[in-house]
Amino acid sequence: MSKVALDSWEREPLWLKALTPFLKAKKLPALPPDPQIGRWYRFTPDGAVSANGEPAFADIRIGTENRLVVFFCGGGVSTDEYTAARPASMYMRGKEGYYLIRLDLVGDLVVGKGILDDHPENPFRNWTKVVLTYATGDFHVGTHDFPYTALDGSTRVARHHGYLNYRAVMDEIQRHIPAPDDLLIAGCSGGAWGAALLADDVIGRFPDCRAVTCCIDSALGLKGDWPRIATEVWGAPEEIVARLHSTDMVRDSLVALHRSHGDRVRYLYSSSVRDSALSRLQNHLDGNGLVFTRAAGEKFQRDAAEMSASLARDIPGIGFFFFDTPDPSARGMGLTTHCVIGDRAFHRTTSDGKTARDWLWDAVNGKVRSYGRDLLSE
Repeated sequence: MSKVALDSWEREPLWLKALTPFLKAKKLPALPPDPQIGRWYRFTPDGAVSANGEPAFADIRIGTENRLVVFFCGGGVSTDEYTAARPASMYMRGKEGYYLIRLDLVGDLVVGKGILDDHPENPFRNWTKVVLTYATGDFHVGTHDFPYTALDGSTRVARHHGYLNYRAVMDEIQRHIPAPDDLLIAGCSGGAWGAALLADDVIGRFPDCRAVTCCIDSALGLKGDWPRIATEVWGAPEEIVARLHSTDMVRDSLVALHRSHGDRVRYLYSSSVRDSALSRLQNHLDGNGLVFTRAAGEKFQRDAAEMSASLARDIPGIGFFFFDTPDPSARGMGLTTHCVIGDRAFHRTTSDGKTARDWLWDAVNGKVRSYGRDLLSE
């Protein structure tokens, strides 16, 4: 089985080895034919793979309400041979790392955070939830085996199979909740790109659901050749690539979604104002290296202001939630934290006096509002 940059995992850091027993204990049980209500399970479709060829899986929890959350996880992106040869595991030793390639030890940990947790304060706690974990480097839309030259000189293949994995998982979830009364399509970071790119496909699976919300959390990366990357590197379906016309594939996807579905969908976008991870990504996309800088954060703030203004023009009624929580890992640069709806901070992060949790819950119930847009001009 071909793997991505296997040598980067042959020398696992000592701290990871020490955590392995704890992480294995957190591994969810396999999904049975008749799952218990309220319990999390791991579902591994036949043939589903991560970028390095290891099995890929999703996490599923059947709720007591006939309401469904489809949540896309993030974890970087592979855009060419250079990034394909440098998975995120290498960043653990101070090197460049662009996308996750392993799920087995850490993939299930996301279900204890944000809209996915079982906390009594979480209004989504009783919904059925499917979590599309992510280690394919393709924003969940790939179908390609992408060849590249690894750092050791060998020829390897990145299995950008995100779309194939997604389809298999959704086939399964439709067995358990074929006609939800409410549908929330959401994602963080790379998963937010996935939510935007695949929202139309998800909606098409539940044609009778009239209460649909699409929430994009922390996804902004401007690049002129996204359509080529989506086609040549990931092998994204033609109908997805056809929607991409500008440097901003999230904006393109949301505008196309609005043209197709209009007011049937409630549209939401959230982000911190100088997102540390996204400004670092934009530095790379601009050719300045995968590094944190104050200038990149300031540029992100300007880009976010332009993006939100453009979305507000093209999607009347879209709701925004911008916040200004400092990122302690980037001290002295004025950068802010990355993601909120899939994070423990979901319940306490506020903007204009409203928590991210209450903003999202209000929107799901038809009260779409915006908070924090003034922060973009400060």
